[in-house]
Amino acid sequence: MAMSSANHAPLQRGAGEITPMKRKAVITVEYEAEDYLKAVAREDEIRRVLAELNAAFDRIDVRFGDRRPRLTARAAAPTRPWPRD
Repeated sequence: MAMSSANHAPLQRGAGEITPMKRKAVITVEYEAEDYLKAVAREDEIRRVLAELNAAFDRIDVRFGDRRPRLTARAAAPTRPWPRD
């Protein structure tokens, strides 16, 4: 569902030109599915909901992937050299 990004011309405001800022929003949706077909059904549901945003924004990129469990425990955070408030 990737769409091409539109090139924006600088906005005219008063005597100077203002270039629009480029911003990015990242939305994470976590879901569980018992099998592949149910996972695809959930992904289709997510795509349907994002289609509404598609009309209002230049580009929406959707990527689906599997979350793999960690094989080893995550390392502990390093000790702080300063006291905690």
